[in-house]
Amino acid sequence: MQLATVLFLAASFVKFASGADWCYQSQVACNHTCTGPDTWGVVSQQCNGGAQSPINIVTRKLLLDERLSPIQLTGYQEVFNGHLINNGHSVQLDLPSSLKISGGNLATKYKAVQLHLHWGRDGGSGSEHLIDGEQFPMEMHIVHIKEEHNSLSQAVKDRAGVAVLGFFFQESGSSNKKFDSIINALNFTTQPSKSNNIVSLYSSCKVLSSPLVVPALG
Repeated sequence: MQLATVLFLAASFVKFASGADWCYQSQVACNHTCTGPDTWGVVSQQCNGGAQSPINIVTRKLLLDERLSPIQLTGYQEVFNGHLINNGHSVQLDLPSSLKISGGNLATKYKAVQLHLHWGRDGGSGSEHLIDGEQFPMEMHIVHIKEEHNSLSQAVKDRAGVAVLGFFFQESGSSNKKFDSIINALNFTTQPSKSNNIVSLYSSCKVLSSPLVVPALG
């Protein structure tokens, strides 16, 4: 698995509708039971806003904001033990609060809470977001909350309470040993609510020095 593109989602958060309920317009033709973009608001009133996620990022329409500084990472070179759990929708890895981000369009520091993955079957499309209409095999979200908040449930009540770093992955012919600890733990989390401890997990995200910036989710 190869890291393809870095995506930074601005500091806000919305509760997503079930993945089985909504789909992109290109998927409606193959699955008439899912809800396309024109009627996402039927699935959830939170989808009636003007800055929604997930989205299709059209690169030719992006504008570079020269005022934004690079995203600063703190603690992302640490080695730590993690707790991986199947939450019924995806797999989630709890992260230590010593991992922090700042800079970019963030007004303050944010501490890590968890990361989770979205992937497709047998290397097929699995990412939530698209770039120029292309969906990737896997997308990883690293969820952070403002330092002042004590939990994710508390932070989501603050429009700028959550910041998510997103990564797209592409399939490659060679393995990446940095992911071995997570991949091995997946064998023990195939059922909802099942969990497994990961020992000596490395967190290195140097590629985030120049992230892509998109509008706020909420």
